[in-house]
Amino acid sequence: GCGRRALKRRGSRCRRPANCEWKCRSRSKMSRDLKRHGEWAVVTGASSGIGREVALRLAAAGVSLVLTARSESALAEVAERAESRGVRTMVIPLDLGDREAPGKLAEVAAGLDVG
Repeated sequence: GCGRRALKRRGSRCRRPANCEWKCRSRSKMSRDLKRHGEWAVVTGASSGIGREVALRLAAAGVSLVLTARSESALAEVAERAESRGVRTMVIPLDLGDREAPGKLAEVAAGLDVG
């Protein structure tokens, strides 16, 4: 692997090849990489679980967020936590299982610098 500690499991090593694109990086390096790709990120499923955690980590790295999921109240809570870290947020309650939902999300994000 890349020889660095895996992010989640203490004491374990990364099992990815040493030349992989997704190396276990320090937070400062991750922040620089994220900022290089655009000011905004679209996070689906942001109301709970992995989507919520991704949104909060992106916010900690200084990336503004377009948050989408079915639960507007849960999205509002995630948006509040992200905004407390100094980033802007947009909350879009959508069920991406609906045929029209991806188009609506694309419309909202069209004018943003999404990376």
